[in-house]
Amino acid sequence: MTDGMSRRAPWGEIVLGVSALVLLTFSNGRFSHPVAAWCAPLLFVRFIRDLPLARALALAYAVSWVSCTIQWAQVFPMSGPLFAVVSLLLCLVPF
Repeated sequence: MTDGMSRRAPWGEIVLGVSALVLLTFSNGRFSHPVAAWCAPLLFVRFIRDLPLARALALAYAVSWVSCTIQWAQVFPMSGPLFAVVSLLLCLVPF
């Protein structure tokens, strides 16, 4: 970041992260909505863009995993640890 650019407020990152999580949840799976499918990646990329690489990847995986777990709950006939592993594998596909 150059000296002329201002840093976002920390609460702004939280709002972007929560917005991306909510829209990602409604962009696929049981609750598919086309507007969310278009807007979610924009907010998601904006959320992780200014973060350091390790933190950005960790947060991207976490947000993706939470949204995948909600999206695909009760779609697959499994529950518990097996569903957690399947959900984790599904969320890693885009990366």
